[in-house]
Amino acid sequence: MMEHEIPQKRIIKFLFYIRMFSMGFKKAVTILKKERIIFEKYFNNVEKVISPSKNSKIWICYNKK
Repeated sequence: MMEHEIPQKRIIKFLFYIRMFSMGFKKAVTILKKERIIFEKYFNNVEKVISPSKNSKIWICYNKK
């Protein structure tokens, strides 16, 4: 899964938060603060990789048999 980091530019950050909060405040806060914990509930292996630009992140999640 690929997701963007919280943007640094003010207008882009504003738009990012509008998108996040459109799904509901509680859900948005949970996702922003507890991503790894959420993924670890469903997957044995969870790794976060930051893109070279530092604008995106990729979550590599899988269950090893």
